[in-house]
Amino acid sequence: MSKIFPAIIAIFFFLASCSIRQSPDSEQAAESEIYTEIFRNDFSPDGKGIYCENIDLVVNSITDNRRFEKYDWQWASKAFPQIKRETWDDFVQANSQPLPFPNDLNFGCKYSLRDLEQNPRDWATESSLMIYSFSQIGFDSSKKQAFVSRFVSFAHSGNGVVYFLELVDGHWNVTKAVEVFRVDYD
Repeated sequence: MSKIFPAIIAIFFFLASCSIRQSPDSEQAAESEIYTEIFRNDFSPDGKGIYCENIDLVVNSITDNRRFEKYDWQWASKAFPQIKRETWDDFVQANSQPLPFPNDLNFGCKYSLRDLEQNPRDWATESSLMIYSFSQIGFDSSKKQAFVSRFVSFAHSGNGVVYFLELVDGHWNVTKAVEVFRVDYD
């Protein structure tokens, strides 16, 4: 009996620690939901519209946060008062180098990846095409806050937005979005 009790306690703590870690599937589900929420916010801020019904979603095949590097913790904490420092720090760390954007996220519609590093201006002749570039997502340790940036390019203009999201009742919601810059290519 004296050997069984410590074994039961060890198994209990092992199982508890497993449930705290996110599995790759749940991380992918969170990424899908967060990026989908950003698309919904862009096309239908009230969340009721179908965001990809009549467009071809094209996403940069590499994550990109270069346009946002001048923004720092001081700026983020003023623009997003509820953001935790650890969420910001994870965002900065996650974006320390570009990574391939996942090609198997479930946005609820099809999307294609395009390498903008190799063909940065080929899309400019496709006037109806929008190309999204996303950063990696930064999370707090409890996975209840997320921070991500996105840049969208049209043929003649583009804009950059940063998003603060919170996990509410099991779903990611954009709490606040701030447009930080706009560019015109003409």
